[in-house]
Amino acid sequence: GTSRKIVGAKRTITLPKLVKNEVVLVHLDFSKPFWLQIDDSKHGLGTVLLQHDDTQQWRLNSFISCSLTKSEENYSTTENELLAIV
Repeated sequence: GTSRKIVGAKRTITLPKLVKNEVVLVHLDFSKPFWLQIDDSKHGLGTVLLQHDDTQQWRLNSFISCSLTKSEENYSTTENELLAIV
């Protein structure tokens, strides 16, 4: 598969490295900043929500993906990325 980079304040990591062994979701701490990573392709959207833990390691809070409808496939990249946020 493809490797998507997540750029944080101090370093860059790739998604396969983040979820290499198992997916462990952690609760979102609204008192800390979080990172929303969005990706779109011709046929689908994907979004992950990440946050640093106390050791400054990225932790996965949630993720979702969906297929696009025929009309959504005609949207621009910007429109699809906004759709992923909604």
